[in-house]
Amino acid sequence: MQELLQALKEAGVERLDTAALYPPTDIGASERLLGQIAAARQGFTIDTKVLIGLSGFQGTLEPEKIARSIAGSQKVLNFGEGQRVNVLYPHAPDMATPLKDQAYGFDVQYREGMFDKVCTA
Repeated sequence: MQELLQALKEAGVERLDTAALYPPTDIGASERLLGQIAAARQGFTIDTKVLIGLSGFQGTLEPEKIARSIAGSQKVLNFGEGQRVNVLYPHAPDMATPLKDQAYGFDVQYREGMFDKVCTA
């Protein structure tokens, strides 16, 4: 894995995209691997997505679930002092949670310094 990161760095890749779900066959392994080799501490910027359930997306963007997901990602990704997720994405639409509640959940985590940007597209 370290060789891969070195090759990416040499190719000019500085930003990595992952998700709390990846891969679905071993949920969270992608973030765990990046954390084990301390990719963020090696200068990579990391984007991730809010954890979703495989059985459905309803309720996955409730404020407390956003908070739990980003806190788990921060820990597993093994960030150094002052490092945080670059872009936090909603992984899938949540039609059950009111949009104002979703926005509130993202806003709280942003204000707490858990991530730099949110992308909804």
